Amino acid sequence: MTGSSRFSREARSIRWTTDSKNLTYVVTENNVSNLWVQPATGGAARRVTNFTEGRIFQFAWAPDGKKLAVARGASVQNAVMISNFQRKGVP
Repeated sequence: MTGSSRFSREARSIRWTTDSKNLTYVVTENNVSNLWVQPATGGAARRVTNFTEGRIFQFAWAPDGKKLAVARGASVQNAVMISNFQRKGVP
C-alpha cells in the first residue's frame, strides 16, 4: 500500500478475503475508486477492479470468495443557504 494519507482516508473500507489470506481495500485516485488485494504475508498488492469512473461505497466478498459485490456511484454534496425566510401569516 502506497501513500499513508490515502490509506488512512479509506481505512474503514478494509476487509479480509473469505480465505483470510488477503486484505481487500479501496483506493480512490482522481475521484475514481478501485479495489486492491494485499497478501497478509507481504508482497505486492494487486488491483482487482478497473473502474474508470465513480466511487466505491461498500463491497463484500461472496462466501466462496469467487464473486465480489460492489456498491458504487457518484458522490454529490450540495449546500443550500436560505436567508430571510418568513412563513406567511407569521410575524
